[in-house]
Amino acid sequence: MFTDSQGRPMGIGIPLTERLQPTITPTRLLWKPLKGIKVEGKMIKGSQELYMACPCHHVLYHGSRGPGKTDAQIMQFRSMVG
Repeated sequence: MFTDSQGRPMGIGIPLTERLQPTITPTRLLWKPLKGIKVEGKMIKGSQELYMACPCHHVLYHGSRGPGKTDAQIMQFRSMVG
């Protein structure tokens, strides 16, 4: 027998609307793209900002260790699902 989150048996005795109530939790900002740099008084977008703003489906993203290539790829994927 299946039970709900409060340990009550799920079945005939529990109304359908009570069984299907979604649990909504507040979300926190967990990630944001790295900021760009200021060159000659102008802000130039960082590589993560450019990657997230790109409308293409396939992007070649390379560089040295540390600037967050993997983070940006995961967040780009995450923005398209769920």
